[in-house]
Amino acid sequence: MKNIFLFLPLFYLIQSLFSQNPEWINYHTGNSGLPTNYVIDIEIDLSNEIWFATSEGLVRFNNANWTIYDMTNTPLTSNFVCDITVDDSNNIWIGMGYWGGMAKFNGVDWTVYYTGNSGLPSNNINAIVIDDSDQKWIGTDGSGLAKFDGNTWTVYNTSNSGLLSNRIISMAMDDSAALWIGTYIGLGKFKDTSWTSYYPQNSQLPNPRIESLHVDQFNQILIATFGGGMATISNNQWMIYNMNTSDIPSDYILSVTSDQSGSWWLGTNGGGLACYSTQWQIFNRQNSGLLVDDVRVVRVDHVNNKWLSTPPFGVTVYQAGGVILTSHSASNETPPFRNKDFILYQNYPNPFNPETQIEIFVSRGKRFTLKIFDIQGRLIKTLIENRQGQGNERVVWSGTDDDGRFLSSGIYYCVLECDGLKKARKIMLIK
Repeated sequence: MKNIFLFLPLFYLIQSLFSQNPEWINYHTGNSGLPTNYVIDIEIDLSNEIWFATSEGLVRFNNANWTIYDMTNTPLTSNFVCDITVDDSNNIWIGMGYWGGMAKFNGVDWTVYYTGNSGLPSNNINAIVIDDSDQKWIGTDGSGLAKFDGNTWTVYNTSNSGLLSNRIISMAMDDSAALWIGTYIGLGKFKDTSWTSYYPQNSQLPNPRIESLHVDQFNQILIATFGGGMATISNNQWMIYNMNTSDIPSDYILSVTSDQSGSWWLGTNGGGLACYSTQWQIFNRQNSGLLVDDVRVVRVDHVNNKWLSTPPFGVTVYQAGGVILTSHSASNETPPFRNKDFILYQNYPNPFNPETQIEIFVSRGKRFTLKIFDIQGRLIKTLIENRQGQGNERVVWSGTDDDGRFLSSGIYYCVLECDGLKKARKIMLIK
């Protein structure tokens, strides 16, 4: 099968190191197409376009042009957009409040779901998660959880299941297909047919109100609580990060995510933006380009920009060394190639010296290889040979060949092969 090489243009790679692009950019109603400075959610699609959920409609930004979708120019039944999710076909799924229901947008056509034409139990949608089987899990504000497989709807609530609350704030799906559910009264987990509820009284959960959930590259569950700091669960082991046990700037966490290197990014109420890898780094209005210390949403795009909702000052973008504004659609690139059984993420850092980290996902039981080739297509380094997948994992390449010799500066390709299919990423080594 023909290799599919997916990479950013060399221009953008060099730009990330040497350009004078600002590290902080602020978009607001006065200098952008945002219809309001209060952004409720942010999502990155497969083409690296940025989507914003606002109380004035859905907003699309391709890093060049802004487009607003609302009740005046689409079939949307509410302008109050609460949640955005992207599926593997790059369809945009929108959860709405104020009795708007749910909508799907494929770039041309709209499909709207509400209680009158579907199995939705409520038209107030707070969260949408899509699993590896392309099933949509919809968290409502007061009517429980719905599952939609494209044909059949199933509703779970406190009366017919082990769901701990019908008011769902946030959700995330881990690598074992367990659904994690954040509510105002605790944390829920649903896997196969089994329900588990976590409260401060029966677990190490530091606060019952779960504002945000995220599963990082290593299948750790990151739990943002409103008042108890952040908790993580990994292999049934809990870790708690709060102002008493760490340098976290606030115990009121509004959003949590992770970047390509595995670092955690937290948006807080009153404490600014926090990053954790081996130690905490704090950004606030005194030491950075943040205009306010309330960061409601944090998302990381495909070139490692951090997109922040910073009301009442709109949206702030941050990247150390300079923000890189590009989208695949704007630069005529092919969208990232995805397969549910294996994913090759962009290495980080890139360009690199002396080493770089390569993140991969391979379904358990699938055999795969991971190799480095030069620009002429010659095999340089075999990182992994014919091994079974273990889910998410990280591989470090130190810029050497199979004989341990250090390579010269240049462009190389990292190729992940599984089931006869190949994915590749362009890597730049500098000296």
